[in-house]
Amino acid sequence: MSIALYLTLTVASSDMTQTLPDWSIKNRGDLEKAAREGKKTAQLELGRRYEKGIGVTKDTCKALKWYKKAAEDSIDRNFVYSGPVGSERHGRAIEVGMPQFQPGLLEAKNKLNLLICNGS
Repeated sequence: MSIALYLTLTVASSDMTQTLPDWSIKNRGDLEKAAREGKKTAQLELGRRYEKGIGVTKDTCKALKWYKKAAEDSIDRNFVYSGPVGSERHGRAIEVGMPQFQPGLLEAKNKLNLLICNGS
């Protein structure tokens, strides 16, 4: 029984690490787009780049902004647009599927405790 549980946890752990994208090789435009769309790993990488000045001007305040977004828990909701029906003049957004919980990243939470913004 404990062997089966160990195997299940091992498989689950290795599956999780394979799904995380390697943002360090992505260009800045793709990274910023993904970060604005709420991708936690992209927000973390953008924070790291601003903290270290990698490909951008070093800016601790911007680093903190992105680390904060990556650290926050959030819920992703999906919508589709339905055009006007019958005599309606406007369409509407309809939520589809179940909302997905996205926990904040621990690494980003740790960075928030270490950095200080000395600017605006």
